[in-house]
Amino acid sequence: MLGKLAEARGLLLDDWQTKAEFFASTTPRVAFLRHLIALLKSQTNTPFLGQLKTLLAGPELPVAADVAVPWDMGYFIEYLSPKLPPGSAEFLAALVAAQNDRAKLPDLDRFPEWRDQPPLPLDAPWPAE
Repeated sequence: MLGKLAEARGLLLDDWQTKAEFFASTTPRVAFLRHLIALLKSQTNTPFLGQLKTLLAGPELPVAADVAVPWDMGYFIEYLSPKLPPGSAEFLAALVAAQNDRAKLPDLDRFPEWRDQPPLPLDAPWPAE
């Protein structure tokens, strides 16, 4: 919300590259936020959404005990909506809903950006900024 996208990219990259255990309440959120930054910067051809798909469609991950679930991002998406490509806010809200409740994962198939995105390996490199 402060517009410090370069700083956020660096922090997210550090989090992604940390060899820590994956958690449902943290790991997909890192890929989601990096995808959101790519949308704000009009970057295409990035691995973030494919990696998020791998995480959400793969085996269920444990939840970190000290991280809030569900993830409330509605206010954030609404704030950024005017800066996002048309239709992106609805898709992002559906992505958050699927992260909060895996039963909502099939709802994402109505969005071509999800439906057409193949899952990508989690070790696929992130683009250099």
